[in-house]
This record gives sequence, structure tokens and C-alpha cells, in this order.
Amino acid sequence: MLWVDFSFYESNVFYPVNIKVSTTKTTDNLNCKLGIYYALTGKIPPFVNGVSWETYFKTLKENLTTNDKDYYFLIINKDNPSDVFATSLKCLESILPNGNNLPFQAKWDNNRQIIQRDFVEVKEFLLGTFEQSLKLRADAYLHFRKYFYES
Repeated sequence: MLWVDFSFYESNVFYPVNIKVSTTKTTDNLNCKLGIYYALTGKIPPFVNGVSWETYFKTLKENLTTNDKDYYFLIINKDNPSDVFATSLKCLESILPNGNNLPFQAKWDNNRQIIQRDFVEVKEFLLGTFEQSLKLRADAYLHFRKYFYES
């Protein structure tokens, strides 16, 4: 399974985990589009990370459903290896759009507190920030077109 660093089952529940080694003080790329799929559908992704965006978004839309699954992060502070904590995609307090590193980024020091949201709030939080990242990526393309093809 290439979309997780490790996983385990407990009481027949699957837990996918991504390990992040970070200073926790700067923003890190989450690179978790398959984790988003799992958290928002409750299903193991039927594709690999290189899936086309069209297939990804179509399949995500078709399978969105309220569920209790999540994608977990184990954070290790590389400046202080005894500073280790866990969080999950649905419980992040703060994520930042980034058009160069989809779907978004997080500063781990701002995500030590677990935030509880219902499914609608989770969907809006994750997909809303993902959309902002996609818009940033598209804006660069539109500016390129403006200056090199439409002048």
C-alpha cells in the first residue's frame, strides 16, 4: 500500500498512518489525496496516487458518504525527537492552500489540538482548502496564458 507509511487493524477497523518528521514550525506538504479519498468515502482508494485528476474527483464525488474512517499522521519533531504526537486529517485545526503542492499544507505546531467536526464540516474544510489550492494553481496558468498567448 503506497499511500501510507504503515497501517494496522484494530477491532476490524483499518488505520492508515503517514509519518511526518518535521521541525513542526514550518509548513509541510501533506501529499494526502488518497488519504482524503479514504477519509471522505470510508473506502480504500481503488487507484494509485498517480491517478488522473478527472478519475480522482469523479470517483470521490460518486463515493462521498458520511463515515467514521480517517487518515492519521504521526508527527515526530526532528529538533526534539521526544516530541511526538498524532492527529488525523478530519481533526486538523488548520491547513493551508498551496497551488504548487496539492492538496494543501499544514504547520504541525498549529495542529496539536484535536478538532471535532461533523461530516459536512469535514467535507467543507478539506475540499474547500483543496479547491483554494487548485485555484492558486489555475491562476498561475491563466496569467501565463494572458502574457504569452492573449496579448
